[in-house]
Amino acid sequence: MSVDGMVCNPPYAHIRLLTEPEKTQWNDQAEAEAGADISKQSPLYVYFMIHAAEFLDDGDRAAFLVPQAFLGTQYGIALKRFLKQNFDINALIRVDPDGGSLFADADTAAVFVLLEADGDPAPGSKTRFVTVDDRDFTSVRAAMCSTATGVTDWGEVTTVAQAALNPELNWQAQFDPVGIDTGHLPSLSKLGAVHVAPPAGEAGAFCLTAGTVEQYGISTQHLSRVARHPEDVPGYEVREADWVTAREAGTEVWLLDPEDLPVLPASNEAFIEQYDDGTLTGDAVDTPHDNLLRYLRDNSREYDLSNSSCTERQHWFRPSRHAPAPILLTNASQDQLRFIVNEAALRVVNNFYEVELGLTGAERNAVLAYLNSGVMGDVLRRYGRIRSGGMMKISVRAAEQLPVIDPSRLPENLVQSLADAFDSLRGTDRSSDSHDQIIDTIDTLVHRAIEEMRPA
Repeated sequence: MSVDGMVCNPPYAHIRLLTEPEKTQWNDQAEAEAGADISKQSPLYVYFMIHAAEFLDDGDRAAFLVPQAFLGTQYGIALKRFLKQNFDINALIRVDPDGGSLFADADTAAVFVLLEADGDPAPGSKTRFVTVDDRDFTSVRAAMCSTATGVTDWGEVTTVAQAALNPELNWQAQFDPVGIDTGHLPSLSKLGAVHVAPPAGEAGAFCLTAGTVEQYGISTQHLSRVARHPEDVPGYEVREADWVTAREAGTEVWLLDPEDLPVLPASNEAFIEQYDDGTLTGDAVDTPHDNLLRYLRDNSREYDLSNSSCTERQHWFRPSRHAPAPILLTNASQDQLRFIVNEAALRVVNNFYEVELGLTGAERNAVLAYLNSGVMGDVLRRYGRIRSGGMMKISVRAAEQLPVIDPSRLPENLVQSLADAFDSLRGTDRSSDSHDQIIDTIDTLVHRAIEEMRPA
């Protein structure tokens, strides 16, 4: 079957909704058609877009309305590479990016993808990244038909050479291009590492407020201190006082972290059975942990403590243990992501990544100044992805690819100035006027550092 054109709004559903052997069959077919590896984490629309090429000859056109997430995700790398190799990518159009989803029943920011089949795209092919300010049909149609560049009556257009589009990077950033060149800087992975915090599974069961701890009478010997939400850590270092403030505000500041109690069975199912038949409770049982057991039983009713995230770790009754990370990264935000010094040595759950830098003293603080700068705020747009409503999200892999300054290649006085500026920043209130002034100072120093590292 051959067609001259195609218009498609494929299903957005995640492939996990498919059962085996369908899942493997779809992925194998997509890999055969693309001639490349395709992530099994791909949503269904990825397979539709790849399969569509089977029906198109050179010169035929296709238009898709799909989530823009693929522009900045790991699974999207293969799709972007496939599109770049097999199509002239005429335009990517996003509509009303600050207004949330185009669809009432889909929590995702959508993008129109306008393609022309071409097995050998010309080196001079251009791709237009278009932002339409509102959802009016006339504006969207004008964006599709226009060849304008720059600011227009209905939005803004950025034109990029298709050959210059790197599938490994986040194409969402092309809608708001970053002017600064950081291509000569090393990646963050050269100076340290970024890790996902061990999953808490049913975090609501394991993250407790001080009120819940008091209500059940749980001993602090069964608890560790935790920072659950980025908003509970308002600045660039988390201090003891921040944790106390969050505790008094009724935030979940305790992580359930009991010792390996012999009385606790190996599975949640066995625990429920033994607790309910009185084996673990009552006068016949000599245990000082009744309050802890009662809390676990009550939360086994409210939460699924038998799910895979709980059963696949060593202990179902607590998240995996690890030492608190020295630096925390807020991995999603409406504003700029923050790299935070963990002075209070708090544990974290999935709202943060954990960062380790192989640097100390002024060199470490100089890098932290750079990572929290306004310049980095712009650079992050290339590596994070924007979700509906303007939420920025970054993956661990993308975080490790962030370009950074290397203090060992900078003048000592510049390193010290950056370090001093970060010390000033971490001591300020983020909402104060002095905070913005310090960021401006850091940005000036960061521009100097980037130029110092540029090859002659």
